[in-house]
Amino acid sequence: MTDAPTIGSMTALPRRTRAGYALGGIASGTYGTVPGLILMPFLTDLLGV
Repeated sequence: MTDAPTIGSMTALPRRTRAGYALGGIASGTYGTVPGLILMPFLTDLLGV
């Protein structure tokens, strides 16, 4: 049996698992957002796009 709390008939994920998913979400969000934030001024100011 697990030590995780139950919600209705479902078992909640442990805190460590949720933290892992959160870190993955932050990393993938950063990977997708930061290049756009860096490239936008470069493309508009220097290249005149």
